[in-house]
Amino acid sequence: AAAEAAKAKEAAEVEAAAREAEKKEREAEKKRRQKEKAKQKKQEAQAEQAKRDEEARLAEAKRAAQVRCCSCNEGILGSSFEALGQTFCSTKCVQSFRASK
Repeated sequence: AAAEAAKAKEAAEVEAAAREAEKKEREAEKKRRQKEKAKQKKQEAQAEQAKRDEEARLAEAKRAAQVRCCSCNEGILGSSFEALGQTFCSTKCVQSFRASK
């Protein structure tokens, strides 16, 4: 009877150790997922900040541009075109300029 009790106690200890190891493994996995999620969130925030910085830089460059659209008065950085003897940034601006005349 004592031998059976010792075996049962040993089996219970092994089972408890296995449960503890499994619990630690789940916690480690959870921590790893949280780290990965935080890393991804940080990368997304950096990408969003870079996008906002680029938009701000572009807006500042447009404000400082020498050439301006005749219709919307927006600064023209890249390609512009002339129509009706005026400089425009888009065909939409040309149409609104024609409509206003």
